[in-house]
Amino acid sequence: MIKAKLSDSITPAKMLWILLCEAAVILPHVPHMRIWVSLICGLIAGWGYLIVIRKWRHPGKLIRLALVVISCVAVAYSYDTLVGRDAGVALLVIMLSLKLLEIKTHRDVILFVFLGYFLVVTNFLFSQSMGMAVYMLFACVGLTSTLVMLSRHDKGLHAVSNIRVAGTLILQAMPLMLILFILFPRLPGPLWLMPEDKNRATSGLSNTMSPGEISSLIRSDAVAFRVKFNDRAPSASQLYWRGPVLTHFDGRTWHSRSLPIQNRPERIQHSGARISYTITLEPHYKRWLFALEMPVKIPAGSFIDADYSLMANKDVSNLIQYVVGSHTRYRIGNELQRLQRRFNLVLPPTLNPRTRAWADSLAQRFSSKRERIEHVLTQFRQQPFSYTLNPPLLGRNSVDDFLFNTRSGFCEHYAGSFVYLMRLLDIPARVVLGYQGGEYNELGDYLIVRQSDAHAWAEVWLADEGWVRIDPTSAVSPERVETGIDAALPERLSSGGLVRSVNPLIRNLVLYWDSLNYRWHRWVLGYDAGRQRNFLQRLGIDSDDWQDIAITIIVTLGTLVLAISLWMNLHNRERQKDSIARLYQVFCQRLARIGFQREAYEGPRDFASRVSQQRHDLRQDIELITRFYLQLRYGRNPPEQLFSQFRNRIRLFKPRKIKRSITP
Repeated sequence: MIKAKLSDSITPAKMLWILLCEAAVILPHVPHMRIWVSLICGLIAGWGYLIVIRKWRHPGKLIRLALVVISCVAVAYSYDTLVGRDAGVALLVIMLSLKLLEIKTHRDVILFVFLGYFLVVTNFLFSQSMGMAVYMLFACVGLTSTLVMLSRHDKGLHAVSNIRVAGTLILQAMPLMLILFILFPRLPGPLWLMPEDKNRATSGLSNTMSPGEISSLIRSDAVAFRVKFNDRAPSASQLYWRGPVLTHFDGRTWHSRSLPIQNRPERIQHSGARISYTITLEPHYKRWLFALEMPVKIPAGSFIDADYSLMANKDVSNLIQYVVGSHTRYRIGNELQRLQRRFNLVLPPTLNPRTRAWADSLAQRFSSKRERIEHVLTQFRQQPFSYTLNPPLLGRNSVDDFLFNTRSGFCEHYAGSFVYLMRLLDIPARVVLGYQGGEYNELGDYLIVRQSDAHAWAEVWLADEGWVRIDPTSAVSPERVETGIDAALPERLSSGGLVRSVNPLIRNLVLYWDSLNYRWHRWVLGYDAGRQRNFLQRLGIDSDDWQDIAITIIVTLGTLVLAISLWMNLHNRERQKDSIARLYQVFCQRLARIGFQREAYEGPRDFASRVSQQRHDLRQDIELITRFYLQLRYGRNPPEQLFSQFRNRIRLFKPRKIKRSITP
């Protein structure tokens, strides 16, 4: 146990450095915490700093205990728990700050640093991006530099020197980290499971759709998922990424609701070549996965439900990769049971009278269901409907208001009103949510699908065709499907942002950064048990034999540690000797400029004696530098600070040539 006190060595500068390290550790957690947690941490940090600069007494045990109890109660009240992810991290942040109030010994600072290391790791519970990993690396350098600071016995901070030493230590640990990452057996699941937080923020699509929901999501440029095609990517008009299916309408909102008796999906009839691709999906804390319509080859741990949506066995709470095979030419739902038909025709009985009257007139004019569908789509094309990101508000009869009054809306308006009208025309129909299109990144040869690509379309059931995809938005704004959301909605670009920039340089930088993140996700986060097994098999290691893996890890790590130790020992010796010789050479060159060239037979002491006899004004500096050089070069265990003194003396040694007067 380390008992060395800090009362004599801790300075305001050192305490400020500790506070900066605390801020670097806590900063990434600020967006995930309640605002009062950040304010409390700031107040405690100020209190700890005042204890040092004002020489205040540290709070007693009772006060510290009271602060801990109050913090626990406040976190439990604010988060409704103490053991969830958000609550646990918030409590850990507060405890790290409270540790500042009892820093008296080296042991206290070391505990503070170790707690900071653990808090840095918790960033992976919120984000596993490459940028966050780089930031965490710098935070670890700062914490390690604090340990280096403790090893010095003077009152100086030496921030640059401490950071350099800390960075060197972390770089030396990198090879060991890489070997453990590559060889250590990958677990099939997470190392630990965190209880679900009730108020966890989610992103992306939900299992409901109301007017304005998708149009608000469209303003976000956050990545939903990335797609790597094995072969050539399909055309933009075929990129319909299927998500949840909505079947129930309450007059305002469409909901996802299953049949009382869940039916298994019928076999998908497909034609043409199968498209194979890998999806890297960002966490959205829902169960559905996304795939091109229609998936026929699905990943392990997933299934296709009765509505032909690809579902995971559990919520997607971490970034995942999965391989899918799809056919864009397909036929599903050859038979529709009576219960299914009723389920996809039901509507509220009294709403939207004008739409009901229009449907009655269409039913009398057209006997064919296909003709009814085409007539409605023609009306969308020919009538003054507009596709906009800022539609007017709708009243109680929302479908009537949209079809006959405002005629201005987004994809949810067109899909919802179209399905409503189809059901009035006795055509089973439902709303499908997902994403349409994507942005191709040539730098990484993959497709980026963002939240702004969220889309809603319709499916209708026809007796001779099964479930058929109908996208009423394409009738109003064909460029939305053919070109993308930015071409269909120029006003979306006006909100700015690097992702939406029209500057080619900025766009290329954004795509390059995204390409780096994609590689990080694929090769680092996606390094699972399967990839490790394939890699070890290429090395001739049977990955199922734990004994062989353990021996490989031990031998590899032992060899690497031995090699690094030998190299560091030799390199440090040679580097120090070379530096000493190089500095002494500078000293000799400066004397040569004023006429004192060192002869090959002269040793350092003889050379210094000869020059000192002729230049009495330089004698003190020459003798001191020579003594330093001999002690560093040939002495046994010279003091650590001697080299810096030797270097500083030579840096200041700038002799001038004496001008001699000629006497007649």
